[in-house]
This record gives sequence, C-alpha cells and structure tokens, in this order.
Amino acid sequence: MTRISVESLRKPLSILALIVAAVGLVVYAFLATGSSAEASIERLRECLVDPSLVLACGTAEVQALSEGRTPQEVMALLSKNLPQGECHTIGHLVGQEAFRRAGELEGAIELCSYACTGACVHGAIGQAIVTELGGVDADIDPEHLSEEDVAEIAERLCVRRGMCHGVGHILFQIFNEFEEPLRICDSSSRGGAREHCYRGIFMEHADTVSTHNLLLGTDRIRLSDADDLLYPCTTVAPQYQHACFRYLPRVQHDSLVDDTAIAQRARIEACERTEGGARSACFEGYGFFHYSMVRRDPEGAARVCNELGWATDRAACLLGLIYPIADGGNTMIALNFCERVTSPYEQGVCYHGAIEAERYRENVPASVAALSHVCALARDAVRCEEAVLSYVSDPWDTVYGISAVRSPEIDKTIK
Repeated sequence: MTRISVESLRKPLSILALIVAAVGLVVYAFLATGSSAEASIERLRECLVDPSLVLACGTAEVQALSEGRTPQEVMALLSKNLPQGECHTIGHLVGQEAFRRAGELEGAIELCSYACTGACVHGAIGQAIVTELGGVDADIDPEHLSEEDVAEIAERLCVRRGMCHGVGHILFQIFNEFEEPLRICDSSSRGGAREHCYRGIFMEHADTVSTHNLLLGTDRIRLSDADDLLYPCTTVAPQYQHACFRYLPRVQHDSLVDDTAIAQRARIEACERTEGGARSACFEGYGFFHYSMVRRDPEGAARVCNELGWATDRAACLLGLIYPIADGGNTMIALNFCERVTSPYEQGVCYHGAIEAERYRENVPASVAALSHVCALARDAVRCEEAVLSYVSDPWDTVYGISAVRSPEIDKTIK
C-alpha cells in the first residue's frame, strides 16, 4: 500500500483552501452588494418622508448606490423598488451624479435611461444649468419651466456647444415637436453651438421613441412614422437635416425587425433614396450609429462602411464613425483608425473629420501651428502631417456633409 505523506497533501490542500476562500468572498460580495442596495433603497424611502431632507439625504444614498453601478443600473433599481413619483424625484439626483461623472451634458445624457419619466435626463440637464449659471435651484426640472424661461436660458447658454445641446433636449421635452424648438435654436445660438442645439432636439426625440435606448413607457407623443424610415429628417428644412440624420438610426431601430442584416440593409436602402447633402448626412448618421465599434472592434467598424457601394457614401460613413471618437477626446484612436482606410480619398475624409473634431474641441484656429501637435498621437506621423496640411489648405466644415468635395470621378467609384 502506497503511503501518502502529509507534505505531499499540503500544497494541493492549500490551493483548495484558497479556491474555497475565493468562492466564499465572491458569494459574500454578491450578497453584501444586494444587501447594501436594499439598505440604500430603504434609506431613500426615509429621505422622501421629509421633503426638506431629500436633497442632502438622497444625494448621499444615490452616491452609495452609484458605487460600481452605471446610472442606468441605478435607475433600474429605483424604478423596481419605488413608486413612479418617488422614483422621479430621486432620479433627478441620479442625473446630477451622471453629470458629475461624465463632466459634460451629452455624455451624462448617454449614461441615463428614461426610466421614471426621464428623471435622470432632467437631473443631468438641471445640474448642467446649475454648473453654468450658479445659484439656480439644484433640483430644477426643465419640463416645468415656462416657454419664456426656456427662451431666456437658451439665450444665456447657447454660447457653448455642450450647454446648447442640453437646451435642445429641454426644448423638445417642453414642446414635443420640432418647429418651435428649432426656431428657438435659430434665434438663440450661432455657429457650432446652433448645430448642437439642433442635435439636442433630434437626440431627445430619438431617445423618446427608440427601444434601442430602452425609452418605452413614457408619456411622450410618438412622432415617428413606422412606414417611413426617413421620417422626420426629410420633413425638416435642409439646414436641420445633418443633425436629424445623426440620430435617425435610433428612431429606425424601433420600426425594423430584429434581424441585424435585414435592418442594416433597410437603413442603407433608406439613405440611398436621398440625394446631395441629405444623402451624405444620412450615411454619416449610419456610421455614427456604429461608432462604439471603433474601439472594441475596429475591423468590424471598417466593414460597416466598406459594404457601401459609393465612395462618397463610404466617406460619409467614416465621418460618422470617427468624429464622435475624436470629439470625445480620443483623437489618437480616431487617427489610428483612419490609417486602416486604404482608399486615398476616403482616408483623406477620415483624417479631415478627426482633425476638425480636435480643432473644435480645443477651440483653436485652422493653422499648422495650432494643429501640428495632433500628429504626435498618430502611429503614422508623416501621413497625419500631410492630412493636417490638407485640412488647413481647405478646412471645409463637415457639418455641411462631404457633398462639397464630391466630383464626378469620385461618384463613379464603385467598390
């Protein structure tokens, strides 16, 4: 009979003990997290008993709930455990926390869900207004402002892109239609801020009606036409179409079947029914819908645009993919993605968009001296420097689409 020594067992037993301990810690952490969330929800109920304590008391508990959770996950917990009205009240605090976490309004709104009648979005916009103006009620709900109040705020805030974008969200929340909000954007803003005001309107509409952002169950009037995949973008004036098409795929998402290939084909065919600047804007929006792939699956992102037949459509799609990446401060990722593009024309448009986004983000002039630092972020510095020279020589604004740089030769280029 073979004898087994204690020493020979000691190592595997130690490993087994470590595994058991690790499993125990995971289980404990899971149970503790659940228990902690329940405790925070219960304390929030106590906070709501006294309205004068909600802000201070509720903020502390929302911050506790936000540890290790996204704002959407926090809102899911609140909507599951609190009545709608109480959830909306606390949801404002979640939105304020989302704004502090994101540092800017559009990013905060992306972090929010529309649970509890848009409470998180309302709170984020309210916090943005507080941050910008100071001295305003921290629990301001834009939906409860009068039209005169909104017009006044628009005048004061629409000098900056991010804040003007938030005003666009407010305008659609209040009016729930396009004509009056777009008119206020026109009268209260100019330049790039005006475009961001338009975007806020169309983003809020898209978020209100699309299942893509889990925004069903609100009391909003549905403005979209399920039988027209280009609605509302072909019904608004040309100057608004670029902003509208940016978010159109979110609206389309609610009308299309779940099969991704069929949905993608439907989006492409819808854009192919448009012409000129509208077509460029439509395919840019198609790219924008997929921009998160640039970081997690760059090859897949490239295929999204490469499957399009016309070179100008592919270039517009590339703008949609990389512009938000660079605009969000990740210019290196955008530039390195542009290096992957093999067509000189399409690669040039890709670089142009990345450089423009960096220029506007840093608020610098279109000069080599102001933009040469961008190429320190690129793997192919020589190609990047060529792109900067090209941009400075002709800094056409991508907000007007790529139709300005079309030519008969390029338009005939088929993949």
